[in-house]
Amino acid sequence: MSSYEITGARLTVPFQTGGRDGHTGRVEVVIRPNDDPVRSGHTSVIPEVEPAALQGFPVVTAHVLLDVVGPAGVFGWVQLVTQRLDRGRIHRAIDAVEWMAPMCAFGYLPTFMDAPATPGDVDTVWSADTFLVRLPDVSRTRHLQPLCGFQWGYRTVDGRPAGPLPLRTADAAGWRDFRVVLEREYPDWHFDL
Repeated sequence: MSSYEITGARLTVPFQTGGRDGHTGRVEVVIRPNDDPVRSGHTSVIPEVEPAALQGFPVVTAHVLLDVVGPAGVFGWVQLVTQRLDRGRIHRAIDAVEWMAPMCAFGYLPTFMDAPATPGDVDTVWSADTFLVRLPDVSRTRHLQPLCGFQWGYRTVDGRPAGPLPLRTADAAGWRDFRVVLEREYPDWHFDL
């Protein structure tokens, strides 16, 4: 068991879809500790790591709630992960599924889930900027519009989780920073402000 306890964090983030058929929705974000890495399936993702080493790292889910049926409910999720490592090194990467890139989730009212674990990383700050995005033409072109987002993460000390970072709503500046990385990594895509 880790030397701290994530008791769970919750956040509700409202959004408007915009366009001529604009809808109002919200995202419910929940972060919990991974108390049972075997049951959660985490050991299937990182089978070479002992389950006890994965215990205590956060698991986040974000559910899209929107009272609409049909293509107006098709969205994607994009996430930028930043790791602040020892000696001031910084590693940034877009967390994407290869066949969905730059998105890590896509579909009708898609649920976002992430369960990062960095056992063995000494004195690291792991943070993520996660955004719900709209594809204005559902999926015919490579065009994403941000709807809302949240920031979250955790710290490690001596290779173990040492505390969560605050769960908070992402702002326009966070999207602008993320957009610079997206445009560099995915030049064939268009990303609105």
